Amino acid sequence: MSREDSASEQPKPSVSPSAASGSSPDCEESVQELRLELQRTRAEAASAAAHLENATKELVEMAAQLRAEMERNAELEAERIRGAQSDTLAQAAATLRHEINNPLFVICGSAESALRKLRGSATVDPEVAAARIEPVLEAAERIRRVVSRFSVTVEANSSPYLPGMEILKLEPLESEAPVPAPVAKYRCAL
Repeated sequence: MSREDSASEQPKPSVSPSAASGSSPDCEESVQELRLELQRTRAEAASAAAHLENATKELVEMAAQLRAEMERNAELEAERIRGAQSDTLAQAAATLRHEINNPLFVICGSAESALRKLRGSATVDPEVAAARIEPVLEAAERIRRVVSRFSVTVEANSSPYLPGMEILKLEPLESEAPVPAPVAKYRCAL
């Protein structure tokens, strides 16, 4: 018989299942504890992941609310600025109306009075006098209309004037029809 045959025929020692797996009762207990610890760790990780997901959702919602509030605040601020600009424009219009209309009243009154006197005078040619005074009255009427338009301007619309400079664009009043030059001298009354 060969050596290989004799080795395969030799009786095998009996080994207990726990010994065959290389474990002892203490080792099995340790494995069991490790499995329980792994389960607890997995449960804690799942709980932490759920908590993190909820916290993330809350942060996303808070960010959306904050963004909406910031947009609303920006709109309110823009509205407040437009209101302040309108108030400033109205104050400027009232100031200009007062400051321009006072001397304009004197100009119109004096020009109309001079025109009446000159038309009745025998020494002055009424046509020459009218030709010199009517442009004053027409210019005064133009100033009156501009001041009137400026007074009712609600929004400040600008248009280019000179390079790098803009002026307010004053639209004619809806109720204001173009005034023919001969009639303008009678509308100067402020």
